[in-house]
Amino acid sequence: VARSFEGTVGVVVARGALHERPLRSRLNILVPVNGSNASRRAAEFAFALARIENVVATVVYVAPAERRPGESRRLGRSLLSRRHEDAILKDITTLADQYGIAIRTVVRVADAAPDAILRQARRAGHTLIVVGATKRQSDTLIFGMLANELLERAEQSVLFLGS
Repeated sequence: VARSFEGTVGVVVARGALHERPLRSRLNILVPVNGSNASRRAAEFAFALARIENVVATVVYVAPAERRPGESRRLGRSLLSRRHEDAILKDITTLADQYGIAIRTVVRVADAAPDAILRQARRAGHTLIVVGATKRQSDTLIFGMLANELLERAEQSVLFLGS
């Protein structure tokens, strides 16, 4: 049914505290962003939830670990990458302001985005990860590699928004 739907599809996988104690657990929302329309829509949805629940959402941007052989991770990030990151986070902060909510922004430098996102979720005790994804053409509902990794490995509840 979901794969044939033309609009945005939300799929929730309940895990952890929100699954075990749904009425007694406080939302602690993490939303990964990367500058795509899908991640922006996920942020918007996460901000609406945060506003309803009166909680602070955390936005994580995973910067690629650009480096040449022998360079440290910090030195390997280009000025262009940092400007891209700043533009994305500025846009997301403006969006949060429109919803009248406070957000935390976190930047992680990593080779693998799923690892960085899951590490952040564990470290900060997030109970819900809201992920924007693009539906792929298939006989089954597929959201992509990042979504698949989070689906397989997340200990927290995950909300996938696919369009």
